[in-house]
Amino acid sequence: MPTPPLQVGVSEIAHLTCRRPIRDLHSAFRKSGRLLEIGICIIRNVMTAAAALHKQIERYRMMTGEERLAIALDLHDVSCDIAREGIRHDHPEADPAEVERLLRRRLELSRAG
Repeated sequence: MPTPPLQVGVSEIAHLTCRRPIRDLHSAFRKSGRLLEIGICIIRNVMTAAAALHKQIERYRMMTGEERLAIALDLHDVSCDIAREGIRHDHPEADPAEVERLLRRRLELSRAG
């Protein structure tokens, strides 16, 4: 079953931002002096999951292999950080070396999958 489109209008966003004027909403979506793509899509009214996926694939195709690899490595680092936090939560007594050992064990188990 397809995912329904995200139906968020400007008035709903303005309401969610404590009824601030729209110009303040624009500043909330700014990054490096320009509006983020998602901000533009929300302000225009609709962004579907399919449209977001299409835009993401489009962007990946414009990148070099090195840029895509850098993203993959960053995602791996983030995943490992999240796994470390989970390990610390499950094993509060573990020192950093033990956390790393348990993380390596998780990674080995995932590869054996």
